[in-house]
Amino acid sequence: MNIGYKKYIAGLLISIIMWAMTACSGGEYKVQNEENALEVYRCSDDNMLGLEKAVVFEDKVIIVFDKSINDRYKYGHIANTIDLGIDRAYGHVSLSNVTGSCTGVDSIDIVDGRYVVTLSYSYEKYIVDPNEPCEVVGAGVSDADIRFNNGNLELSYSISGGECEEVFVQTYEKKAAKWSSAEKEEYLFPLESSME
Repeated sequence: MNIGYKKYIAGLLISIIMWAMTACSGGEYKVQNEENALEVYRCSDDNMLGLEKAVVFEDKVIIVFDKSINDRYKYGHIANTIDLGIDRAYGHVSLSNVTGSCTGVDSIDIVDGRYVVTLSYSYEKYIVDPNEPCEVVGAGVSDADIRFNNGNLELSYSISGGECEEVFVQTYEKKAAKWSSAEKEEYLFPLESSME
């Protein structure tokens, strides 16, 4: 065998192996018709919910979470929502400058190691302030909330019980492409005794 032929075969095998590794490594999840979205918010998934992206359309918001990260953290487990059943799942889309909005969870799918949550929304065309735009400013599922803030995302998740509510907050600085540490805020609500 000729040395040039061996180098060619070795190069071809390396190319095939590299292609297989990158094709199977997951990469970014592509939402169907993402190029037609009003907004696409991307971030690194090293956050308390495993959020990778939120894609805003005229009538729906699709939120993508890394499943393994979301399952591992103690915050906002989507698996718990799935266990309740889609008919009992709740989500929300926060809109600015409109009234009469309505939101529903269309689906929570597990695709390529990710939770893909689709929330539909509608609203009356009544604009509160005609000088301001109507826009989607946030969304969430279960007790997890995402504020978009023009790409400087803010995640929050609350746990309530008894006389206490714990709220976990984490922010993403788009320019630095970095998440802050998750901070915990605690609120106490003393129970009132009905026996006096």
